[in-house]
Amino acid sequence: MQECWQQRIGWDDLLTPTLQEKWQVLVKDLSILESVKFPRNTVNEKEPIKLHVFCDASGKAYGTVAYLVSNGQANYLTSKARVAPLKKRSLSQLELTALLLGTRLAHYLIKV
Repeated sequence: MQECWQQRIGWDDLLTPTLQEKWQVLVKDLSILESVKFPRNTVNEKEPIKLHVFCDASGKAYGTVAYLVSNGQANYLTSKARVAPLKKRSLSQLELTALLLGTRLAHYLIKV
């Protein structure tokens, strides 16, 4: 996506041959996801529950993931990811942006 933005390719424009190849690889890799399972177990309301939120960033993307932990068992809850902006930012700035995303996600989850 970032490369499309950098090359100023519009939504209705054709991709360059290089980007078409990358797209085909991505589509092929996505078919593997059908076999990946993330069980979303429920937790016992009588047991103490902890919310764990992890954040990370790279030059291309940043994101956060949330788990519910109860009785020493971590259960995947949800996650968010974003493409890094085209305007170059330092890794520290992107890490702080990921932290903001994680904080907002935690606040939302606690509220609901």
